[in-house]
Amino acid sequence: LLMDAEGFIKIIDFGFAKKLPYRKKGKLLSQTFTLCGTPEYIAPEILLTKGHDKAVDCWALGCFVYALLCGSTPFCFDDQQQIFRAVVQSDKYLAFPKGFPDDAKILIRGLITQSPTQRLGCLKNGLHDVFDSEIYSDFDWAALAARAMPAPYQPPVKDHKDTSNIDQIDDPNEKIPKFKGHQDIFVRF
Repeated sequence: LLMDAEGFIKIIDFGFAKKLPYRKKGKLLSQTFTLCGTPEYIAPEILLTKGHDKAVDCWALGCFVYALLCGSTPFCFDDQQQIFRAVVQSDKYLAFPKGFPDDAKILIRGLITQSPTQRLGCLKNGLHDVFDSEIYSDFDWAALAARAMPAPYQPPVKDHKDTSNIDQIDDPNEKIPKFKGHQDIFVRF
C-alpha cells in the first residue's frame, strides 16, 4: 500500500494477481491452484492445494485488519512451517489481545474462517457484509470512494516527482545499470 499526495491509500503490485474466472486451454476455470503469497496472509485452501478463488483475498483482509489493530499478523511466528500449521489450524491459533474491540473480533473472525464458503465477503451479500460490519457503522464508504472526506494525514509533497517520504535503502553492493532504451514506454507514468 502506498499513500498518494492527498493522503489516500493506493493498492499496488499486482504481479501475482490472477483474474477469476479465467480461460485455460479453452476451459473456463473458476479456481486456481497457484501457490504464492506472503506466508502470514496465505489462506488455508492455498496451503492445502484445494483450489482457491477470491475467498483468499477475504482471508488476507482479515489478517491485514488484525495487523493494523495489533501491530502483527495473527499467525506471526519465526518458523514458516509453524505459520502454515497455525493457518491450517486457525480455529486453535487465532487469539486476540486483552481489550480487543468486540466489533473488530467479529469482523476478523468472519474473514479468518477456515471454510471459504462460510467466510465473510463470500456469502450471499458478498463484500457488502464486510462494509456493513458493526466496526464500520459510522464510516461513510461513499465519501471515501468519492474522495470527499478529508484524509487523516496528508504527507508533505513538493511535486509529483517528490520521493522524500520514501525511505532510501542504500546497498553498496547493488549496481543498477542506467536505462539506455527509449523513454517512450514511460510516457504514461
